[in-house]
Amino acid sequence: MILRSAVVAMLGFVFWNLAARLYDPAAVGATSALVSGMNLLGTLSLLGVTVVLVRYLAQTPGKEALVSASYTLALMIGGVVSLIFVMGVDFFSPALSEILRGPLALVFLVGVLGSTLRFVLNSCYTAARKTEYTVLGTLGFTVSKLLFLPLLTSLSVSWIFGSWVIGIIIGVLVLVAFFRRGVGVGFPLPSLDLGPLRGRLRYALVNHAGSVVLLAGNHLLPILVANLEGVEATAYFYIPWMIGNMLHQIPLMVSQSFFAEASAHHSKMSGVWRRSLKLCYALAIPASIVLILGSGFVLRLFGPRYAENSTLLLILICLSTPMYCFNRIYLTRKRVENKLGWVLGGHTLVTAVLLGAGIILLGAVSVTSFGYGLLLGHGSLALLGLMETFRSRSKTAA
Repeated sequence: MILRSAVVAMLGFVFWNLAARLYDPAAVGATSALVSGMNLLGTLSLLGVTVVLVRYLAQTPGKEALVSASYTLALMIGGVVSLIFVMGVDFFSPALSEILRGPLALVFLVGVLGSTLRFVLNSCYTAARKTEYTVLGTLGFTVSKLLFLPLLTSLSVSWIFGSWVIGIIIGVLVLVAFFRRGVGVGFPLPSLDLGPLRGRLRYALVNHAGSVVLLAGNHLLPILVANLEGVEATAYFYIPWMIGNMLHQIPLMVSQSFFAEASAHHSKMSGVWRRSLKLCYALAIPASIVLILGSGFVLRLFGPRYAENSTLLLILICLSTPMYCFNRIYLTRKRVENKLGWVLGGHTLVTAVLLGAGIILLGAVSVTSFGYGLLLGHGSLALLGLMETFRSRSKTAA
């Protein structure tokens, strides 16, 4: 999981650095909004089936049926929501209305469906504890989009996005090719029989609501900035956000491993919880310090305008990382304990503070406002989580 996180981070950095050198900030900003919209719709489409797969696939006798029902449902929802978005782009994102037309609209639809399927496949490998195959899928995705990026420069600036979707398709093909070896069963054909999901949908939907609230905030931000400040400002927001989120991949991957292990061995959860937190901090805090000290240098690699407009935002994102580590592992523990109200409430708090503070301060400090919102949101949840943890320990000791 950590290897996959490192691959995503490094090659994602290279992709956006190359894009910033080949295209102007307006093109980079428009593409980041398209990618964020695609990931947002892909996340919405999952309906929590990825959580069901990670928790139940290993102990389910009919694995093929559960996998088939999961990805079929997700793809159907993905097709509907992406069509609604494309047809209503003038309403949902006026800043993208001139871009998301013609062939690129079809590419966007394919991208949403491909992202959705990729999320489901990665969850299957996580459930089987064969995450080394997700690294292969990630390599297929990231390397191919890098290769196609310079080849599409002659078409139009919006086709940076086309190279991203080509990478998704190749990544999905790699994951499907290794499915039998990694998961232990052949990749099943789609099926409208949703029986394997019955009895698990409530658990899935409540978990999904929490994930959507958290991830929607991240994926919604580039679209929001594009609509409020323009696509060039979106580039100055997205590049530091992408770099900062490289750090956030560490607790994300560790929490997924924690969820899989704690679900399979519930009695060992306390020990796994402590090890997961220690691993997060051991990896993320030194990386955060290095990135804070080198923030200006790193952003100058993308161009002087990025360093001028984005350095403080990157520093604020790095400062939020220790709190994000705690929050991610803490809410994952609540998910394993089936305390889903905490999961939904925690994600809602972070997203509400992030968006609220970001929008309120936007006129005063431009896109840096969302860095303050992120710091306040995760700080608030971390404080509440620590208070609840100490209170629970006190009751246990008494």
